[in-house]
Amino acid sequence: MEGVRAALLTDIALQEFAKTPLILNVAIWAYRGRETNHLVEQGQMSSEQFRKQLFQAYVERVLEARGSGSAPYTQEQTIQWLVWLAGKMRKQGLSIFSIEGLQPYWLETELQLRQYGTNIRLLVGLFVGLGSGLVGRLVIGLVAGLVAGLVAGLVAGLVYGGSAVIQHIVLRRMLYPAGVSPLNYAAFLNYCVDRQMLRRVGGDYIFIHDYLLEYFAGLK
Repeated sequence: MEGVRAALLTDIALQEFAKTPLILNVAIWAYRGRETNHLVEQGQMSSEQFRKQLFQAYVERVLEARGSGSAPYTQEQTIQWLVWLAGKMRKQGLSIFSIEGLQPYWLETELQLRQYGTNIRLLVGLFVGLGSGLVGRLVIGLVAGLVAGLVAGLVAGLVYGGSAVIQHIVLRRMLYPAGVSPLNYAAFLNYCVDRQMLRRVGGDYIFIHDYLLEYFAGLK
């Protein structure tokens, strides 16, 4: 930690940056037991450079904390997915992320948007077709009419009431093959909470500090 102390003693901007207990804890966690004299660099390191090196060291340390063998994701996957998430959050001006808040405009290309629309129409058509087929096979009569009404109501509920669920499932199944998000987003975000890169707020998630969000967004 000598390099951290020296850098803070010689740079007022870094002193301002490191005023919060959270940032100090990040620095202690990141550089504990590591050589830090390179941080001084003749007293010419800017606060931006210091932040980048600090959070790079912090991310490396927390991802190594429990050993690579026990991690459900590789370091490359974790960083890649957080880079994408942070970039989208910064672009949309978000500080809090909700899984349900994923939107089609988070897709990267026009081709992906067209594929998304096609997949939605196919799924809706499938539900309507299944409902119609069930109605067609019912025995004619009063009971049939009642059942037909129930089936029609079910189909309408799936198509309209459940449209948000369908859209969300399709969107997540498209983001995963693109390599920008995990298949099970909740499990991944909770893993990042465990690794002290995110915090959970109710059912939503935030980066432990805006500077960490900016660090990941800047890696894109």
